[in-house]
Amino acid sequence: MTVFNCQEVLDRVVFYVDGEIEQAERYQVDEHLKGCKACTQEYAVETHISTMIVSSDFNPISTQELVDRALTQYREQNRGI
Repeated sequence: MTVFNCQEVLDRVVFYVDGEIEQAERYQVDEHLKGCKACTQEYAVETHISTMIVSSDFNPISTQELVDRALTQYREQNRGI
């Protein structure tokens, strides 16, 4: 079984975060994330966005605003890492 490349992982990362992909695809994403810092960072951003969406105190006005806020918060929390 081949492991996904970056584009294949990025195409699936939202579904991966939400647990909406098949086990075989989840395995391939897991394997890719083990060795790819760029995709791991994108996974962290998507996880942060997902957490914001499901939190009871967050009510986004627009998708773009949600993404902008999540990216800003993620960058602030991870400065110097």
